[in-house]
Amino acid sequence: MTDAGLLRLSGLVAGYGRIEALHGVDLAVGAGEVVCLIGRNGAGKTTLLKTVAGLIRSTAGQVRLRGQDITGRSVPWRTRAGVSLVPEGRRVFAPLSVHDNLLLGGYGRSRRAITAALAEVYARFPRLAERRRQTAGTLSGGEQQMLAIGRALMSAPTVILLDEPSLGLAPLVVTEVEDIIAGLAGAEAGVLLVEQNAAVAFRVASRGYLMERGRITTSGPSATLRGDARVRSAYLGADPATGELHR
Repeated sequence: MTDAGLLRLSGLVAGYGRIEALHGVDLAVGAGEVVCLIGRNGAGKTTLLKTVAGLIRSTAGQVRLRGQDITGRSVPWRTRAGVSLVPEGRRVFAPLSVHDNLLLGGYGRSRRAITAALAEVYARFPRLAERRRQTAGTLSGGEQQMLAIGRALMSAPTVILLDEPSLGLAPLVVTEVEDIIAGLAGAEAGVLLVEQNAAVAFRVASRGYLMERGRITTSGPSATLRGDARVRSAYLGADPATGELHR
């Protein structure tokens, strides 16, 4: 971790109407690192990402980006400031071409910036370049995930929020996606990765947080979390009596 102040959440509270889903969450992501957030379905992981992106309004606490309080800012403002969400299920625009999906990710940027971003995305994902005129709905699951990530990169983000990127993908494709995620963090960019597949999360992230019922209950280096008996039993399929992973 180079700078845990890139994204910092302090006492974040959010939910849906009267239903509170996040209860005072503290979390930080630094430039140059991938940080994972694991937990069971319904723990509040996706709610947290949507709150950081501005899709859900928080009712208490702060979201700070590079030290600036962005808690009350709109989704477009946060996107321009460098926050980009890759949603669960990829959510590509199936009838549109790969190229047009990417152009939508750069909406609002100058023509020169979009051209440069397209070149970078196609260089990072040669398969998307090969299929640029193909409709997104005809791509494989792995290719759609590349497209979803490429679309997010079109806005030149400094904080990339990834929601369940391995969901529904074949094991060989998951390995490829892991390599892609590891390459997203850079000198000025960090990644917050939500993954129910804890094994994937710990392989790609340097640090992690465990969320249970809207609260962070455990955090630390991935190696430490992976060795935690409770985490191994609940999220890695280990035998609770012996601590050995099931095969």
